[in-house]
Amino acid sequence: MKKRIVITACLTVVVALTVYLSVPQNHYIVKALIHQKPKIYHNTIFANRLVKVGEPDPWQTDSLFDAYHLTDNQLKALDSYKTVALLVARDSLLLF
Repeated sequence: MKKRIVITACLTVVVALTVYLSVPQNHYIVKALIHQKPKIYHNTIFANRLVKVGEPDPWQTDSLFDAYHLTDNQLKALDSYKTVALLVARDSLLLF
């Protein structure tokens, strides 16, 4: 009896989830489930908008700006994550 109730409950959840995800207004949920690990080049998969260019406000730099150099181990770690950019800011000033 308990097994039948569990199977019925699971089946009900699966059917409800299928119906919910098939509704057109939720198409982004389906894409998010398919592409669980987004990449930097997935901008064509998800909806995006253009941002108008305004007046640039350049970052102020710290007195120690660009004085630090990454070690080989740190570079290897960043390469393993396929990092495309690195920015370090402290107290609203660019540090690295």
